[in-house]
Amino acid sequence: MKEIYDEAIKLFKELENKNESAMIICQSIGYNGFKRWHRRRVKKFKCWSVGLENELFDNYRKQPNISAMPSMYSPTGLKEHLLSWDSCLENALGQLCKLSFKFLEATGVINCFIKKAICRLQKDREKVRRWYHRFEEVNWSAHDIHVLDMFLHEHERKKEKKGAKKDKNPY
Repeated sequence: MKEIYDEAIKLFKELENKNESAMIICQSIGYNGFKRWHRRRVKKFKCWSVGLENELFDNYRKQPNISAMPSMYSPTGLKEHLLSWDSCLENALGQLCKLSFKFLEATGVINCFIKKAICRLQKDREKVRRWYHRFEEVNWSAHDIHVLDMFLHEHERKKEKKGAKKDKNPY
């Protein structure tokens, strides 16, 4: 059981690192909406990995043994980023589905953190693919890209604000 948790935690930490790298890259090429989109995912994967670590200790009294590799993610433009990110999401989804199946076989239930991550990655993959094809159709028009980036920036800002209110300690 511990091996399944270790593998899932390692994958979550790698996705956290890749999202952080993508966040920095998107900001460096001038896309703050994409930067914010990745920043929210950094937080999600960090929370999910901590949740798995806590679950492992609470249920099995074991500490995770992981060593996440530093992110090797380094595209230089938005087109390359979207193509690379699609591949990254596809790979992560495959790994998570295998882990989910192993977890289900071992415990008889689906792990909620893995399920949440699979749902998030599926939605993200759908969006990344849609964005890529939309930009291909308009021949990577800077105007269209910036319009989407501005929308994404505002949308993610609202989501972050909404999440901050939820996490606010009332005491």
